[in-house]
Amino acid sequence: MRELNFERHNEEARQVWQAYREGKPIRVPVIFGFNVRFTMWLPEANPRKITFEQYFSDPQIMLERKIEHIHWVRHNIPQDAEWVCRKMVGMSGSISKMSMRLLGSVAKFASTQTKSPMSSRC
Repeated sequence: MRELNFERHNEEARQVWQAYREGKPIRVPVIFGFNVRFTMWLPEANPRKITFEQYFSDPQIMLERKIEHIHWVRHNIPQDAEWVCRKMVGMSGSISKMSMRLLGSVAKFASTQTKSPMSSRC
């Protein structure tokens, strides 16, 4: 996949959402709803070749695979979700302990991957 300038992309996403919320959209905001089923079959997104049987049989593998999925999607599928993700956390006023643990796990996993500006996202 082509190299993405994350800073420029994230700034464009912020501008798209700001214009949308002000009622003066510059284009339609794009957000994809991929789940693990989508990336389970992609070798580049599932390098450990985790099967659905493993995924549904072991909660630890399920968590790890979800984190891998989130990481792969956020680094390989450009969309206008970067700004939205941060705003959603802010809108709720608080976030559940379980969500905080998951976000911490995502951040820990991302820190073991090659560094990019995306590693600090959500």
